[in-house]
Parts: sequence; C-alpha cells; structure tokens
Amino acid sequence: MLVRSATSGKLLNWDYQRVRRSILAESEKTTAQDELKFPIERTCFVVSCAAYGWCIKKRVSIAGLLGFLVAVGLFTMAIMNTAQTLILDLVPSQGSSVTACNILVHCALSTMLVAVIQPILSALSTAWTYVLLAGMCVVALPLIYLKRRRRGEAVQVQEGN
Repeated sequence: MLVRSATSGKLLNWDYQRVRRSILAESEKTTAQDELKFPIERTCFVVSCAAYGWCIKKRVSIAGLLGFLVAVGLFTMAIMNTAQTLILDLVPSQGSSVTACNILVHCALSTMLVAVIQPILSALSTAWTYVLLAGMCVVALPLIYLKRRRRGEAVQVQEGN
C-alpha cells in the first residue's frame, strides 16, 4: 500500500495525459470497438475479488489469501484514487464539498454492504458471494465509460473555444 500511495499520483498524471491526447486525437464518433477497452486496474480488481472468494472456499493457505487480499487492496486504492481525482477535476472550485460527498457515499454504501453481507453469505457460498461482488463491479463499468465519454466531449468543446 505504501508503494501504491507513493506512485499513484504519477500514474494518474501519466494516464490523464494519455487519455487527453487520445480524446483530442479521435474523431467526433468513436467506434464500438474503442468503447470495449478495459482499464487494467478494474479488470485485475474483479479477478482478484473473485479469486479471493474461491481461495476461501477451497481453504487455500494463508499465503494465497493474503496475496489476493493485497491485490484487492492495491486495485481498490487505484480505483478510489482515480475516482477521487476525476471528481475533483470536474468541480475544482468545491474540492472539500466534493470530497466530503464522496466519503459520505462511500461510507453509506460500505455500511449497507456490511449489513447485508451475512445474509448473502448464508444464501450463497463464500466463493459465489465474492463472484457476485465482482460481478457488481463489472456491471458498474459502463458508468465509468459513460462519464469518460461525457468528460471527453466537454474537453473537446473547451479546446474548440
């Protein structure tokens, strides 16, 4: 986690410049194939989350569990840092309000998940619960692409002025 904390800012800056160049370079219409590019940190998060659940079910050694737990933590941190940076970039004049709202939503959703996780674990096995959680992340991916596309259109309009 310390390594990720030290490198995430540089990686976000690099990724922002890369995405900005691609948005400015592409034509007004994108092809369906362009929209199918998956960010690697989200794909790895989904795989790590599902694999962690299956390791618990198969009673893998603690080393395997810890390995996937570290991976889930690293990729969660990457996603959360990216989302927080995007939110702050969208409303730069209200940084503390935006951060507070993001934390409030994050904590509320975490609280709800803690409240319902035991009934889900009871209804499904541990492995299938983690597959369900990973599937929820996959279902949420189109929202990220929609936001990225809308943000790209806003950048193009700004650059045109």
